[in-house]
Amino acid sequence: MIDLMVSLQHYCIPRIVIFHFQKKSNLLHNRTVNMRHRLLPVSSTCRHRIRSGSRAGACVSPSSTRGVPPYSLYPTPQLPHKLFVDDLAGAASFSSSVPSTSLFPLRVSSRGSKTPPLLLPSLSSSSNGVIRGSSGVTIRRNAFFHQTATVPSSHIAASVVVVVVTSRRFFSSTASCLSQKKQEGKQPATKTTRSMAAAPTPAAAAAAPLTPEQQAVFDERWGLLRSVGEECISEDDLKNLLLKKPNIRCYDGFEPSGRMHIAQGIFKAINVNKCTSAGCEFVFWVADWFALMNDKVGGELAKIRTVGKYLVEVWNAAGMDMKNVTFLWSSDEINQHAGTYWKTVLDIGRRNSIARIKKCCTIMGKAEGTLTAAQILYPLMQCADIFFLKADICQLGLDQRKVNMLAREYCDLIGRKLKPVILSHHMLSGLKKGQAKMSKSDPDSAIFMEDTREDVERKILNAHCPRVAQEANQTNEDGLGEGSDDKNPVLDYVECILLGSPGSSLTVAGVEYKSYKVLEAAFVDGTVDEASLKRAVIDGINALLEPVRLHFSSNAEAAALLEQVKSFRKGPEAPVAPAAAEEPAAATPNAPCAVAWVPAATKLPLNEAVSIVAALNAFVATGGRAVLVSPDWSAVARDEITGDEKDVVAALAMNVLLIKSYGLDLRVEIVNQSDIILNNRDPYWVTAINVGRKYQLRDVEASLGGAIANAGQVVGCLMRVADAILLNATHVFTSSAFDAKQNELAVAFSNGAIQETVLTTAIPALVDPKAPASAAPLAADDVLYADDTDMDTRRKIKRAYCAPNEAENGVVSVAQWFIGRGISVGITRPEANGGNVSYTSGETVAADALSGALHPGDLKAAVGNALLELTKDARAAASSAEGKKLSTTLRNAEKKLAKKK
Repeated sequence: MIDLMVSLQHYCIPRIVIFHFQKKSNLLHNRTVNMRHRLLPVSSTCRHRIRSGSRAGACVSPSSTRGVPPYSLYPTPQLPHKLFVDDLAGAASFSSSVPSTSLFPLRVSSRGSKTPPLLLPSLSSSSNGVIRGSSGVTIRRNAFFHQTATVPSSHIAASVVVVVVTSRRFFSSTASCLSQKKQEGKQPATKTTRSMAAAPTPAAAAAAPLTPEQQAVFDERWGLLRSVGEECISEDDLKNLLLKKPNIRCYDGFEPSGRMHIAQGIFKAINVNKCTSAGCEFVFWVADWFALMNDKVGGELAKIRTVGKYLVEVWNAAGMDMKNVTFLWSSDEINQHAGTYWKTVLDIGRRNSIARIKKCCTIMGKAEGTLTAAQILYPLMQCADIFFLKADICQLGLDQRKVNMLAREYCDLIGRKLKPVILSHHMLSGLKKGQAKMSKSDPDSAIFMEDTREDVERKILNAHCPRVAQEANQTNEDGLGEGSDDKNPVLDYVECILLGSPGSSLTVAGVEYKSYKVLEAAFVDGTVDEASLKRAVIDGINALLEPVRLHFSSNAEAAALLEQVKSFRKGPEAPVAPAAAEEPAAATPNAPCAVAWVPAATKLPLNEAVSIVAALNAFVATGGRAVLVSPDWSAVARDEITGDEKDVVAALAMNVLLIKSYGLDLRVEIVNQSDIILNNRDPYWVTAINVGRKYQLRDVEASLGGAIANAGQVVGCLMRVADAILLNATHVFTSSAFDAKQNELAVAFSNGAIQETVLTTAIPALVDPKAPASAAPLAADDVLYADDTDMDTRRKIKRAYCAPNEAENGVVSVAQWFIGRGISVGITRPEANGGNVSYTSGETVAADALSGALHPGDLKAAVGNALLELTKDARAAASSAEGKKLSTTLRNAEKKLAKKK
């Protein structure tokens, strides 16, 4: 018998839960099973086999069911395995006081058992074997099986499938919990009934009905939140949040970029107050690093932080209820949790094409052809913010729709079922004719929070105000409204600002209006004239701005902040920045420093290994400092190997092991890129951002060889330069096979302080050098790898191109390389064929090969023996315990890659 404990907890609607695991001793212990991947629509039960492996367990964690998509019940097809199950919990009957998380043991019988099959538990027992749920849905017992049969012992030894039907309608707090009465004897299977075939759809199969009080609370919260968003993606997800999650987190991010207009000030305060009144927590992400990437406030971080503090002061004075509002500075939070945050950013980058990310860059108001490399990093980070902050609702403007949708798409890519809700507020139109949105660069296009009473009056009196009925806002794919001469910005202010708060009203010409629709109709039909409407709007806006004016005139600290922000527009000297926020400069090192990077590949070419070793050893021999960087994070960003961190780390560790085995000087430092980052969190990423600000995206694409596959490659290129700067490099070594032209950016960014050296090709491919490079891709046997076995080496040399009477080919080049290292190439042959010869000159080898004095077969034998001697330490390293463990991981990675092809 196998005992399985199933926690029947918090399922919104009926589902079929499939547990499929191998029978192993450790499965009988209480371990958590991740149920997200074990819930399938019934129609898929025959096509899918869920393998839990060694991670499977006998206990389901209640929290692991979050985010599972709902599925309706449909007639179940033939199951892959049928089984009989004993009674649930000894035929106990539970009252409504028993919590819905109670555990019910199921026991699976083997062949020959006379125990009855699993029958559906009922809320109320009835003689005819029918279950009646609290919502009136009737389901006949055992209707979920087309047929039942005993499970052969051989099946149980291999795997077990247990099917449990659960529904919150059976486990709600307002209904009785499950009861199961023991059945006597074996009962025949029944066919699916009509009631089963007509099971409710996901939309209809909701949770238990709310009480009138609960419904009133839900309606109020729904109304408040839904009024915030002109667009909601999706309403079903939002309702689900309100029904299931007591503590909902909303988030908005803002760049501290200078003046605050009324939409960012009053309108934002109104929306935040609605969210907090609905019981939500609101998190403001003060995006100082984002403003730096977007070159706001002159691209000076100290100024950006000052502007951020000013904006917070404005919201405090504008009536924002701060009780459930939190302000988090992006630079501080990211630096405190650098590992978690940046891994998310890099993963988003590797999973998305550069074209997809370019489309998101309109959130910064940038056209595709003008993008800097740093502005590719911007949407990746903004998308990561949502997951880093654990936001349930993205409460930003419609113009941020694309990056919010990127977050929902990312959920699909990583298999996350619970997606963030996008609640996008309306974008207020500009005050001038045909202006779709406000512009901070045009002072007369909007009311600003520090405007005087005279400024407000002048701007509103001059505002475009057509007497036409306003149509629903039409937005383009960027979330921006279409500019129209019929758009009335004055009415826009009335609807969103003056009548936006619950219970607000506006008095126009002595008449109080509480409904925007009524006021609009009165204006369109002439009941309200333009002058009266504008006068009411002027008075209303000034009343809202007066507390802000008083705060900045009476509070010395706030007044000083305002003066600083105003001074930034005049372009004075920048205030002194905190040390942690200063832009790092490439310091003059005490000694020359050379940096090389470990290639991220499952197979390291022998040429790369010996070239890196030779270059670094030569540098330290002159008294310089040499550093070999293992790019563990940027390799993940570029989606190297499989893109999986485990595989990337294993490949880099194996390649470091091999490089060391080829005689790497002990004075060469070997560091992980992640350690450089985590030890220099703020300077590292500020440097990477500044590199991206300096270069256009097209420049970075060119350094990567032109066409690139994913956005993470751009980020990885910026990280390469940051590595060199943070290590105070004076020299960088470039592999033509792996590094493309990335190091040229480091040379340019340092204004020539860094010099580039391209590694020489010591051991070429074993093909005809005269053949066109594009004739055919290199085969596995055309390249000598650092971890080749004896058999691999002999086979490759035997098959290598080496024609008679030819002085240039791969085998001759390898022989010349050995001689250049001071290793003679000894030819062993009969006296009749010229006798034994020991070559100590590369020119002599080439001359004899050309004249025919050196036969290709003799040369291959000599070169093969020399290679075996050279690679013996590498083979020993690969055969060590560490090497074997890494090799196993890499073989699995190669299998993953093969499946992708």
